[in-house]
Amino acid sequence: MLAFLLILISSGIIFHSCKKSESTPVQPDYPQLIGTWEGLTSQNQSIRLTVIAVSDILVVSTYKYNVIKYDTGSSYRVMEYNVPSSTIVTSIVDKYFKFRPYGGYSYNDYLKGTFDSDSLRLKGRFNTSFPNLSGTATDSVTGSFTALKVK
Repeated sequence: MLAFLLILISSGIIFHSCKKSESTPVQPDYPQLIGTWEGLTSQNQSIRLTVIAVSDILVVSTYKYNVIKYDTGSSYRVMEYNVPSSTIVTSIVDKYFKFRPYGGYSYNDYLKGTFDSDSLRLKGRFNTSFPNLSGTATDSVTGSFTALKVK
């Protein structure tokens, strides 16, 4: 009888541990940041970024913006950054990101920003390098941007 009772208890423990558990879907810390963000740079140029969730991690998946380098007089050059297809550009850690934009001239180039999850506002800075006119070095253009969540 004791052996039967032990077998019954063991079977119950094994059966209970084999049942599928009802798990909650994994969510990132700030799901309200997921979506498209649009705004203007300090050079009055448009900027757009997309934030997606990959499991419980928020990532910047696309971006598009231009930086203008004024040379002499009315002469200027434009650096166009455009990564339109969804990819993982960089992760967002504690509402902050920083990355080197694809296609830049220098390892000192960056786009960085901090999200305000309450006001749904994104504020950031950029640094973009351009070869100087003689081609012997690079000149940097720095600026800022502000964007709002649009969808």
